[in-house]
Amino acid sequence: MKHLLLVTVFMFSVQFSFSQVLVYMDQKIPVKTNEVSVMEISKNGRFIAVGLIKGGKIIIWDLTTKHQLHELNHNSNNSITSLLFDSKNQFLISGSKDKEIILWDLYSGKQHKIITNYNGRILHMALNVEENTLSVCGSKKEIHLYNFPEGSVKGVLKGAHKKGVFFTAFNRRGNQLVSIGYDNKMVFWDPFKLILIRKSELSPNTIPESGITITSASTSTDKKIIGVGYEEVKLAKGGQQMIFKYNIALYDWETGMLVKAIKGNARKIEFLPISDNGNFCLTDNSTLRENKISIWNTETGGEEYSQVIEGDVIDLTLSENGKWMAVAHQIESGGSSVNMYKLSGLQEVSVNQPFAYNVKNQKPFDRTESTTNNLPIIITDGKKILMEGEYYGLIIGINEYQDPLINDLDEPIKDAQKLIDILTGSYTFEEKNIIFLKNPTREEIIATLDKLEKIITSKDNLLIFYAGHGHWDELTQKGYWLPSDARHENTAKWFRNSSLSGYISSIKSNHTLLIADACFSGGIFKTRAAFGTPAMAVQKLYELPSRKAMTSGTLKEVPDKSVFLQYLTRRLINNKDKYLPSEQLFYSFKPAVLSNSINVPQFGEIRNCGDEGGDFIFIKR
Repeated sequence: MKHLLLVTVFMFSVQFSFSQVLVYMDQKIPVKTNEVSVMEISKNGRFIAVGLIKGGKIIIWDLTTKHQLHELNHNSNNSITSLLFDSKNQFLISGSKDKEIILWDLYSGKQHKIITNYNGRILHMALNVEENTLSVCGSKKEIHLYNFPEGSVKGVLKGAHKKGVFFTAFNRRGNQLVSIGYDNKMVFWDPFKLILIRKSELSPNTIPESGITITSASTSTDKKIIGVGYEEVKLAKGGQQMIFKYNIALYDWETGMLVKAIKGNARKIEFLPISDNGNFCLTDNSTLRENKISIWNTETGGEEYSQVIEGDVIDLTLSENGKWMAVAHQIESGGSSVNMYKLSGLQEVSVNQPFAYNVKNQKPFDRTESTTNNLPIIITDGKKILMEGEYYGLIIGINEYQDPLINDLDEPIKDAQKLIDILTGSYTFEEKNIIFLKNPTREEIIATLDKLEKIITSKDNLLIFYAGHGHWDELTQKGYWLPSDARHENTAKWFRNSSLSGYISSIKSNHTLLIADACFSGGIFKTRAAFGTPAMAVQKLYELPSRKAMTSGTLKEVPDKSVFLQYLTRRLINNKDKYLPSEQLFYSFKPAVLSNSINVPQFGEIRNCGDEGGDFIFIKR
């Protein structure tokens, strides 16, 4: 029967899109990393709870304010082994080696309820979608169900596992619960009737007659995919050596059938977070030469992205919304922390496409890109969609000022010319559509914007770049650019940010991106994105109008030699992606600017200008 399953063809839904995965460090949580036993991020990505091996302690950290919310103390000094937030952030549930389950009031930090009748080491907990039933599993061969948040016993699921159970999860409807045990059994239960539905032996062998040990398990948030990490062992020919393989097996929840085996992890898979839609999974893929986290594409089975980590990985988790990755690691030098990374691209807006999938000969979907009439095309839902319109650029560089009280600059015009060369040489900007203003007066800037207002259509895209002096008036809360004819003593010839916003609003482009390398007011932003938002499919980003800005600094003085421009242009030059959203561009070089400059670059929507959630897309030639 096993051989028949290998050649059976299943019909199920896969998802595909063109967004790229982007990972960047956001903050560090000061915890003694070698004491971390478990981590859990709240469902909305607001909080992370870190359980420690010693002292029964739990640290709760607010990821928005970047401050510790609570330090909780369990009733014993035993290790914290499981943590779980409810979706309303009302409770944190903790389990430990001491066989106790505690419900904590998240905001007061006080114990709400203690459950003591599990009578075993607790390894994992889960809530159903209605959040009225809590499942608990661990060293016992059974799963206990409790009424939540009352804590009273609802029932026990038993009789299917021969060893302890280390993972449980409810499906989206709440009428099924899956459990995975150390006996390599995957069991499906009816949590209402407390009966067994079906069970199967987990044997995703990639080596004939190898031994299998399941080491981790997880599900996608949509509960369509069940993933297990496993170790495969076999004695090599000659009997002198052992062959070890560390793989991921993906199962379809509805059928329980093996969908794909992802091969090639370098070490035992003890953590296996899966993205909300099941498109990606994460593993510790460290080797003796390099410590790293790998992000695997579950459609192709290939490594989509890897993030180098300093020191040994102790724990790894991913938020349900795919926006946060937490990595606890131990550094040989003695430093320690839980590092929080922001992720973009794991939570795409994807297109569901029926797909015949052969379990034996898995072939990834052919993500073909083609061109018609030299204009970019996106393939989506089986249709070709043309990205129409021109790419315009208004590039402004001001070195020289007429007023001797305003210092001249050396770099802006040279920086502006370098950007023009990159845009016209590597991206879909034509020279005829670039307007380069060198040392313009206020009148010349306004006249050029008047011209663009007349010629740009709703299909076109506009990039505005400014390098020169800027000023923020703290008293009036107004920001300005300083044209070449600006006077030091009054603002009559200054160009106000509000005037710029008015033009950006009235120019009927599809997308407008403002890049300002100057001391610049954050007041132009509707939101200054402290964190990147999850990437949508490129086609969706292109369809939705956008009005975005990125600036080299907040309200501080920006030096003449621009670190911001240095790394922005370097990223544009080194970019290998066909389609590069401006948000991904910004967050790919922001860490380098922060490390080499005192200024904090900003990115966000421009206030009251008609942004609808899309993004400016740089398209490679």
